[in-house]
Amino acid sequence: MRSVAIVLALFAVASCASLPGQSMSPEDWYQQGVSFLKSRHYDEAIEAFSEAIKLNPQYSEAYRNRGLAWSEKGEFDQAISDYTKAVDMNPGDGQSYRNRGLAWAKKGEFDQAISDFTKAVEINPRDGRAYYDRGIAWTERGELKRGLTDAEKALRLEPATKSFQDLVAALQAKIATQAEDRLQQGESFLKSGQYNDAIEAFSEVIALNPQYAEAYRNRGLAWAKKGEFDQAISDYTKAVEINSRDGQAYRNRGLAWAKKGEFDQAISDFTKAVEMNPGDGQAYYNRGTVWAEKGELTWSLTDAEKALSLEPNNKTFQELVKVVQGMIVTKKRDRFRQGVSFLESGQYNEAIKAFSEAIEMNPQYAEAYRNRGLAWARKGEVDRAISDYTKALNMNSKDGQAYRNRGLAWARKGEFDRAISDFTKALKVNPSDGQSYSNRGIAWTEKGDLDRAIADYTSALEINPRDAKAYINRGFSWLSREDLDQAITDFTIALEISPRAAQAYNNRGIAWGKKGDLDQAISDFTMALEINPNYAQAYCNRGITWAETGDLRRGLIDAKKALSLEPTNKSYQSIVAFLEDQIGSKQTDVQ
Repeated sequence: MRSVAIVLALFAVASCASLPGQSMSPEDWYQQGVSFLKSRHYDEAIEAFSEAIKLNPQYSEAYRNRGLAWSEKGEFDQAISDYTKAVDMNPGDGQSYRNRGLAWAKKGEFDQAISDFTKAVEINPRDGRAYYDRGIAWTERGELKRGLTDAEKALRLEPATKSFQDLVAALQAKIATQAEDRLQQGESFLKSGQYNDAIEAFSEVIALNPQYAEAYRNRGLAWAKKGEFDQAISDYTKAVEINSRDGQAYRNRGLAWAKKGEFDQAISDFTKAVEMNPGDGQAYYNRGTVWAEKGELTWSLTDAEKALSLEPNNKTFQELVKVVQGMIVTKKRDRFRQGVSFLESGQYNEAIKAFSEAIEMNPQYAEAYRNRGLAWARKGEVDRAISDYTKALNMNSKDGQAYRNRGLAWARKGEFDRAISDFTKALKVNPSDGQSYSNRGIAWTEKGDLDRAIADYTSALEINPRDAKAYINRGFSWLSREDLDQAITDFTIALEISPRAAQAYNNRGIAWGKKGDLDQAISDFTMALEINPNYAQAYCNRGITWAETGDLRRGLIDAKKALSLEPTNKSYQSIVAFLEDQIGSKQTDVQ
């Protein structure tokens, strides 16, 4: 019976061949090889494809399918050789690249495999199977994130393919597990003081899941423990961008800002932390210590007492309350603080005296020099103000406010290049200082450089979109450039923010007038005057506009009102004289 089976098998093979005397074409051999391949007769398939190749050495499909037969037999080197010949003959054969990639993968050569799968998807970007295969190769290399990216791409191309669905699900689960494991390892490293190892672990978690807020927060803490506060702040910031309710990240970032001496930033973050969690005693304590650093002892005590009310047995909180209470008692006659009060109330001579005494007690008191400079500036003593600002900056070159104040003083003297230099330095210290952008914009305007002025006003508005003055200033620059629509837009936005901004109405009126819309212009000048009845320029502008409408008498009334408010203004004098002359000429013509 066995011999009969062998004979039948041989007969089955022979029956596929041509009859004696018949010659077979390369295509005949190729088709025969395909049949053998489908029926898993791999040796016979290899023999048939080899015959096809003998007759047509450029038969790339025969090489590709013979390579497939070799692969099925586990002869991956032979397979790779055939796939290579196939792509040499036909570089656009994406299937051969994919097949060769699979052979490389079977040999554990995943870099080679990935290279071939990449070539396959370059040739056919819709080859879901190539993305799937590359995803598996990335996974074998331990590159789970890349593996998932390819698996998801494959699934998007073929949403119903079960194997693609399974790979995506498996990789998502594996990544989640791996991320959680590394997070816990990182936390262990952090607790044991192994900060570099902790950072490495948290970084791996973030690489696996870039939206893992907790990993950013923990890595930030590790950076802070190493004294790398800028790095820490960057990570805490990322954490709160992902999870805006992460009060702990705000608190931690506040501590990092405080370590850098950026107390306003620190207070802002501690405030955010207590908004997130009103029961966070540590956040109140931290903010209290920073208020104390800023000399705001009353606010410091308020926060310290709040922290203690939340945790009455906390010795650290108890100690802060006692210390701040003592500081308030001993410093209630602090001359510097008196100086600030005098400055805020407009008592500039008293402020200067107080700050001078503070400087006598501490000749390195940079903030006292800066504030005394501000008092001099408000008295109109610009040179003395500049001298004090300069001393403050010699002591603290990072005092952005002193640069800004000195820049304003230079501008008052007409020294616009020096003003621009100081505003620029202020912005290097604090790139978020919108006021310095606005001030520099004004200086550029005075120099006639409207493009730079507009750029600076725009930067100021990016920082504070509610800055009505910046809109007014930028609108004026547009107006000077005759970009009337842009100017009107900015003045209108300014009025939406600050409806009683008389200057915005006046300037918008000028723009309407230049566009020929005299009714709108008169309406805006009138609004400006309702807000500020002593606005001489608005009277003058409305008077000119009335005259342009032909109503010379109304024009003259407004021009005279402007002149009554500013009797020495030569422009107003000329306009009044001109209108009187025009009215007189018309009366003569009538007579």
